[in-house]
Amino acid sequence: AILGYVMWMHIDNVEYSHAKVGVATSTDPKGPFVYHGSFRPDDQESRDFTIFKDPEHKGVAWLVYSSENNFVTHISALTPDWRSVNGTTVRAFVNLKREAPAVFYFKGRYFMLTSGCTGWAPNQAEVFVARHMLGPWHSLGDPAKGSTKSARTTTFFSQATFVLPLPNSPTTGGFIMMGDRWNAEDLQYSRYVWLPLWVEEPIIDDPLLKSLPPEQQDQWLSVSIRWMEQWTLADLMGSNTLST
Repeated sequence: AILGYVMWMHIDNVEYSHAKVGVATSTDPKGPFVYHGSFRPDDQESRDFTIFKDPEHKGVAWLVYSSENNFVTHISALTPDWRSVNGTTVRAFVNLKREAPAVFYFKGRYFMLTSGCTGWAPNQAEVFVARHMLGPWHSLGDPAKGSTKSARTTTFFSQATFVLPLPNSPTTGGFIMMGDRWNAEDLQYSRYVWLPLWVEEPIIDDPLLKSLPPEQQDQWLSVSIRWMEQWTLADLMGSNTLST
């Protein structure tokens, strides 16, 4: 069982050769935290990663991390205390070189927003969908909409770090994409980009679409991150038709 708060972190050196995760726990989210050491999950490299609490299964959480020299994404179930992995792991996106995984959930589907591997330079995002965290995962392509081509193909000059659900996300499909805008010359002056993200379902009234298996129907879903010069939380909570 989970006792208190569990913090996971990326443990590495300047050459990125350690490629480990670290775990610490506390009874209070403000700390102090007790550090329990670092390790490679399933003896595999771990670089960019996220922890995702599964909304469909009580007490279940997942570690999603870039591995195998960033060529493959690993998805591992955590132990009941959330302090290690339990040996259930799949290899996803083989040879696609994806990193910065950000997982979110909407109406029985799991989504994973990812970036390519270009160091500190921004690149094109790609989002995937699955009915279970262990897959199979299917690409829904680049979610960036609006602005210029150069902005879209660099995820608006950012790299997604988290997708934040809102109180009405389960009904509206509206989320917030939180991205890092890295300053490679001086990382302390990096900034953030927060943009509306929407999941939209197709209107399944076509007989051909209705006849498809659920996982194939999911490939008709639309995920969009829309560039907006300014927006409010009230806008996002109330509509998915904001003007750009």
